[in-house]
Amino acid sequence: MRLKERLERLKEMPPEQRMRFIILLIVGSLAVFTVGFFGSIKFTSRPAFCGSCHEMEAESVTWSISSHNKVSCIQCHIEPGIGNFVKDKVGALGQVYLHVTRQVPDKIEMKKKIPNDVCLTCHNPFRQVTASGDIKIPHQKHVLDIKATPYCVDCHFNVTHAGIARREEAHQSHQKLQDLSNLKPGEFRPEMATCIGCHTKNNVTVTCNACHREIKNPDSHRQPDWKVTHGQQALKDWNQCLFCHDIIAKGQAPSAQERPLLEAVRGNPFCSKCHANKPSAHNETWVLTHKNQARLDKTQCYVCHDDAAHKPGVSSTASVTASAPPTAKPVVSCDKCHGRVHVENWIKLHPSTVKRDGTSSCFQCHQAPSCQGCHTQRGVEKS
Repeated sequence: MRLKERLERLKEMPPEQRMRFIILLIVGSLAVFTVGFFGSIKFTSRPAFCGSCHEMEAESVTWSISSHNKVSCIQCHIEPGIGNFVKDKVGALGQVYLHVTRQVPDKIEMKKKIPNDVCLTCHNPFRQVTASGDIKIPHQKHVLDIKATPYCVDCHFNVTHAGIARREEAHQSHQKLQDLSNLKPGEFRPEMATCIGCHTKNNVTVTCNACHREIKNPDSHRQPDWKVTHGQQALKDWNQCLFCHDIIAKGQAPSAQERPLLEAVRGNPFCSKCHANKPSAHNETWVLTHKNQARLDKTQCYVCHDDAAHKPGVSSTASVTASAPPTAKPVVSCDKCHGRVHVENWIKLHPSTVKRDGTSSCFQCHQAPSCQGCHTQRGVEKS
C-alpha cells in the first residue's frame, strides 16, 4: 500500500481512533529508537568494539594481557558522570570520521592524562606496599599530600598498554602484534627512571632504602675473587654496572642510551677510588717495557690513556675504544711521547745529536737493546 493511500485511510478514521493510532505510532518509534540507541551505546562501550579497528590492535593486545584486562575501556578513559559519558560519545564521532576517511595518525596519543579520580574509584590512596613485596611506596604522599600532585599515570603510564604510545608502534604487522602479546609482566610496571627523575627534580632522596625494603648485592659480587674478575664482567656490560655505581649514586634517571666506556669510567668516583692508583706493573721500568703489553692488547691501556692516532675499529674492541667526550679526559696521552716524530734521515743524523745531548732523551722511549740490535745489524761500532 502506498503512502498516499495510507494517509487517505488515516483521514477517514474517526478522530478518537486516529489519535490513538498516532500516539501508538509515536510511542513505538520512540521505543525502537531508545532500544537502538542504548543498544549501540552498550555495544560501542565494549573493549571488543574498541579493538575491532586496526588502528587500536596494539592497544587491544596489550590490554588483554595486562592486570586491567577485566576493566573496560570506558572505566578508565571516561571520567565518572553521565555528562562526561555523553560528551565522550559525541566526541567519538570525530574518531569514527578519521577512521572512515583513513586519517588516523600512526602514533595515537591521548590529548590529556587520565585524572586521578578515575584511578581512585578502584584503588586505595593509602596503599603502602606493592605486589612484588620489595617496593614500599607511600601513595598517600604522592596522591594527596604533595602540593603539585602528580597524575597516577605519570608513574603508571604503562600499566595497561605497556607504554605502547612511547614505543611509537604504528599500524601493526602480524609479527609485531605477536611480539606484543608475549610481553613480560615487567613491561607493565613503573620504570625506575621515572622515580629517580621525579625525585631528583623535586629534591627528594634517591637512596635505595627510601623505596626498597631489602637491597642485596648480586650473586656475582659475593664471589671471593670479584675484586679481581669484575673488570672482565664490566667490559661485557658496563652500563649495567653504572646503573648502581654512577647513575643512581648521582641521582640521575637511568637512560636507555648506552654510554661509551671511556665516558662511563673516567671521572666516575666509584671506579677511580681504586683505579686512580697506578697498577703494580707500572713500575720504574714501565715506560720502557709497556710496549710489549700494548702489542698484545691495548684495551686496558685505552681505559686511562688516549692516542690521537687511535680510531674505533683498530682493535678487536672497537666499541670499547670509541672516542670519549671532552669530559672524559685521559690520565696521560700516548701522544705525549709517541707524538714525537723524528726528522727525515734521522738514522743518519742521530749520531751527532747523541754525541751532543747524550742518550737520556733516547731512553725515554727506546730500550738499550733497540740501539744494540740496529748497530749490530748494520755493523756500526759503538763510539
